[in-house]
Amino acid sequence: MKKYKREPNSSILRVENLLAMILLQNMQEAPASERVLALNRVGFSPAEIADLLGERPNTISVQLLRDKQASRSKHYTGRKKRKAPA
Repeated sequence: MKKYKREPNSSILRVENLLAMILLQNMQEAPASERVLALNRVGFSPAEIADLLGERPNTISVQLLRDKQASRSKHYTGRKKRKAPA
């Protein structure tokens, strides 16, 4: 893996890589967007996810942003109306 802002020791990197391999292996049939979300949920950064999936970090960041926006709009019910003063 590439070097990132934090410098974990080698045993932590091995555990992270193992976690990613297990997660990706269990999600082989899932769409790429779901694999990206799953890796993000367990704490991988967009740069780390891009490295694991062979994508560009910006591609992953945009994908995460679009999913976040879609999730917000799905749960948005509109502004609540204020009651008129009596």
